[in-house]
Formats: sequence, C-alpha cells, structure tokens
Amino acid sequence: MKNQSHSNWESVAGIWQHRPPIVPDPEDIGFFERAAAAATTNNALRALLLGVTGGIATMQWPATVRLTAVDWSAGMIKKAWPRTGLPVDAAVVLADWMAMPLDERSCDVALGDGCYTALGSLDAAVELNRAVARVLEPGGVLALRCFARGEKRASVDEIFDELLAGNETNLGLFRWRLLMALQGDGVSGVVLDDAWRVWHERVPEPEQYIERFGWFAHEVDHIARYAGQQACYVFPTVDELEAAAPDFELTECDIPTYRCGAHFPRLVFVKRG
Repeated sequence: MKNQSHSNWESVAGIWQHRPPIVPDPEDIGFFERAAAAATTNNALRALLLGVTGGIATMQWPATVRLTAVDWSAGMIKKAWPRTGLPVDAAVVLADWMAMPLDERSCDVALGDGCYTALGSLDAAVELNRAVARVLEPGGVLALRCFARGEKRASVDEIFDELLAGNETNLGLFRWRLLMALQGDGVSGVVLDDAWRVWHERVPEPEQYIERFGWFAHEVDHIARYAGQQACYVFPTVDELEAAAPDFELTECDIPTYRCGAHFPRLVFVKRG
C-alpha cells in the first residue's frame, strides 16, 4: 500500500489536526464502543484498530482487551497515536493493512474510521476486507465509519456558493464534500491534485477569508498540500461497500444525526462462518 496514498499521509501527518465530522464525534465513539462490547466474550476482547484514530483508541473498552493498531504511516503513528488513555494491553504496529503481521483468526473485532477512502479504489477495498477477514474469527465483527458520497450530494457550484457566502466554516467538511462532488456518480476516485486545482481556481487567495469567515489556517494548509499529489481518494456508496465485502454480512447501517451524516454511515459487518 506504500504508494501515492502513503506519501500523501506522510505529508499531512505533520499538520494532522481535525474536528468532527472528519474525526469521530461522541456519537460515533458510542457506535464503536457498542460494537466492541457486542464482540466481547467471557469479558475478553481481541481488538484490531485500522489506523491510529485517537478517539477510538482511547474510548471505553471492555475490562479485558488486547488492542493492536496497525498503520502504514510512520508519520501518522508519531503524530496521532495517543500517549495516554490507552488500554493497558495496547500496541501500535507499522505495517501495511493488506499484509498485517497478525495470525489468522486472532481477532474478535476490527474497527476503523474512513479506511476505504484512503485506499483509492473499490478493488483495494475488496482486498482490505479480505485481509481483515483473514485475521477475524468466524462471526467476528468489522465496524467502520465510512466516507460515502451517497445518492444526494451538492454540486461543486453549490458547495463553493455556500462556502464563499460564509455559510460553511468547517473546511475539513467542505474538503470532503468537494471530493465527493468531483467523484460524482462514477466508481473511480478523485486525484487530490485535481481537487486542489478546482479549489485554487475558485479561491486563489484563501488567506483573505481566514479572518473574514473564521476559517482555520491549518485547514487551508491541508487543502494546499493537495497540490501535486497524485494520490486518489474514493467515496463509495453503501451498496458498493456491501458488494466489496463478500466474506461478510452487512448487519447494520447507522446514519449519524449530525450535519451531513448521510455521508458518514456507520456499518457493521459480520464475518461469515
């Protein structure tokens, strides 16, 4: 997986600072806590975390949990992996999700936030699901919050009209909505440099809006770092994600109640026996 996407994550690791819904809010954390509790047997849990999402790593876990987080970016591990608030038996591993150094059937639950988007294609999503199925017990749970373009989304023009009218101040959410709009109805993802070009054409001098609209400078910087990046992000629909998980049964699709929640569905898959 160490490709264009990997280089992008190393680039943004140094400025990693996001707010909900780009990172999980308390409602999302409650979803992950329930999924972990449901997968616990005899008060014990073997948990896999895809990535180093701090809110999940430090959530309320069952009393006896062995947590292993796997991330392919050394920069993200250094920046985002919590130093406090973790379960006693917690470890982080630098490795590719497609080749995790874990034994077969060694986990009861796998959790992750936005994992499919960074892979860049539905084919890669299928590969990830296969890799997770290998390390899960039959009946094991894969619980994910996904970034999905959905059936209803604003157009590129509508998103920029809203932004430049001062009605959208969360540039992290704007950035995700822009990428989803650029992907449109196709299954192919969006090259980050293409998104930056659209942004730069319409907002050539974003600094003038930072004070005017209350934009966060680090969020402007995050978009600027898309310039020249050939990494591809993909925003599948729920139906596409279900089809990409043949080793699993989709048992739950929970839509958050917060703004634009339809773009952040929370899915529970159960590994087939």
